Amino acid sequence: MPPLPKSNEHRFHFKCGGPEMNVLRFTGTEGLNELFAYEIDLVVHRPPSGRARPDSEIDFDAIVGKPAGLQIIGPEADRYVQGIVSRFELLRIEHHFTVYRAYLVPPHAKLALRRGLRIFQGETTKQIIFKVLKEGGISAGSLDWKAKDGGARDYCVQYRETDLDYVLRLLEEEGIAMHFEHTESQLKTIFTDKNAAFPNIPGKVEVDFSSDTSMEAPREKIHELIFSKQIRTGKVSLRDYHFKKPSSKKPAGEATGDLTNLEFYDYPGEFLDDGLGNRLATARLTELEHDKEVGLGGSDNCRFAPGYRFKLGGTTFDLQHPRRALNGKEYLLVRVTHSGAQPFVINTAGGGPGWSYGNTFTLIPAKTEYAPPRVTPRPLAVGTHTAVVVGPKGEEIYTDKFGRVKVHFNWEREGKSSCWIRVSQNWAGQGFGGMFLPRIGQEVLISFISGDPDRPLVTGRVYNASQEVPGLTGGKYADDRTDSGPSGLPDNKTRSSIRTCSSPGGGGFNEIRFEDAAGEEQIYVHAQYDFDIEVEHNQTLLVKNDRTEKVENIQKQYVNNHRFLHVKNDSKHTATNITLEASKSITLKCGSSTIELKPTSITIKSVKVTSQATGLHVIKGALVKIN
Repeated sequence: MPPLPKSNEHRFHFKCGGPEMNVLRFTGTEGLNELFAYEIDLVVHRPPSGRARPDSEIDFDAIVGKPAGLQIIGPEADRYVQGIVSRFELLRIEHHFTVYRAYLVPPHAKLALRRGLRIFQGETTKQIIFKVLKEGGISAGSLDWKAKDGGARDYCVQYRETDLDYVLRLLEEEGIAMHFEHTESQLKTIFTDKNAAFPNIPGKVEVDFSSDTSMEAPREKIHELIFSKQIRTGKVSLRDYHFKKPSSKKPAGEATGDLTNLEFYDYPGEFLDDGLGNRLATARLTELEHDKEVGLGGSDNCRFAPGYRFKLGGTTFDLQHPRRALNGKEYLLVRVTHSGAQPFVINTAGGGPGWSYGNTFTLIPAKTEYAPPRVTPRPLAVGTHTAVVVGPKGEEIYTDKFGRVKVHFNWEREGKSSCWIRVSQNWAGQGFGGMFLPRIGQEVLISFISGDPDRPLVTGRVYNASQEVPGLTGGKYADDRTDSGPSGLPDNKTRSSIRTCSSPGGGGFNEIRFEDAAGEEQIYVHAQYDFDIEVEHNQTLLVKNDRTEKVENIQKQYVNNHRFLHVKNDSKHTATNITLEASKSITLKCGSSTIELKPTSITIKSVKVTSQATGLHVIKGALVKIN
């Protein structure tokens, strides 16, 4: 074991792009799935009289945002903290020195300054996180993924949250821990989902316990350890719904621990199949159970860092914890807070106190699997959004067998479309209901199931300046267009309509329109091409005034049984030619007079029959009988 520095030798060193600065004191906090943060007070001694003041020589721009590191010299191994200076302060100027404060954080802290809204599709959690970190300036070479990478996420939205919150949220959802590994020259980010992947502390893995805090006490020891055990949830049940599996058996996930009667049940469980549901349920149970046994303690071991394991207890009785059951066990460090000071750097006369270092920590037994608590809030997409329906070039209608569409949200800047989104209709049943598909270019209203940005639903459509209200003119009122706009609004505000648009190309439409102006009420129907009506039983049409039919080409009627026409007053038929044809007989009847036509005869019966010609009257027959 190398000797420690003497009382007036520097044990803490700070390196950055500026001038040499001596560490006066520091505090730092580190935790799993947290960004470490150190506050380091630094001393710059005043140069000989007559030279420039030291504070005027330090260029803050050369320090802020630049790489920096803290070194803690330890008996077993040195401890390094690599990061960037997020903030630099001038604290005070004394007669012989100036004191500054540097805030040392990982470069990941810059992700908290990036906030956005965007869509990821068909990518795994690892791919999404690595992409976000790369955009934030974190190189792929400094990332080490030791966790299982689940299947691709069909649709995953970063919604009004910082890049940092988005990354932490995804890790928490998957039950993946993140910690940092510091070396003399590098900072690495490690991702794990099993305790076996957490490394041992550098150097000797066994750590002594001694409550003796005197100078003669063993170095790098734990001097205090409070251990507790508490009741925790023993069962997690998650449930969700997927429209492709609408049966009574919903997708479910379940995991059980010790106390199964203490159940955590949640809906929606944020999954769409049982396999993913069970995996998420296991992650939730691990999260809820990981702190059922917790140790809180203090030590002077600078090798302690979250995400590292050690074994408690020395080889001799006096270097072991009084509670024997705790000794010889492996523990995982979850959180560590460091503090150190070397006040002699401002005591130029000497004889002052030397240096001090200590930390407090939180640990759990290494046999207890760890999953990060879900503390990062999941964003809620509240209210209603608008979006524009999109599809392939050249298409006007783009849908799938479920009648779903894709949209482009107004907040999406990368030109990506959404996932397939279901469309709310006015009625939906098994083989019946309404169906109006939004078309490409239309503006639609989007709501989100349970406020989840990953689960959009088209709930309506709206008009805008480029998608104007359909014309409410034409038909009976074809000549009443005004300057109130193509729709005839607001003049025609009493009209309501359903108008479609021929596809592809437009130019035609089908329409049902309602006029509610008092005294001019009307229902107008327009068919662009064919108009077919099919009645399974009876049809009754009652017109209480006049009825006009106009057929500009051919009219045909087919009656498979009888046909009756009753005209109370006159009936008039006008045509160039009229042909009445029957296979058996035609009878014309007026009172007691009849004319009956059969295939081989014509019979005229009446009280009086008059045959009169203004010109030649010819009667021909093979045999003509009169009376």
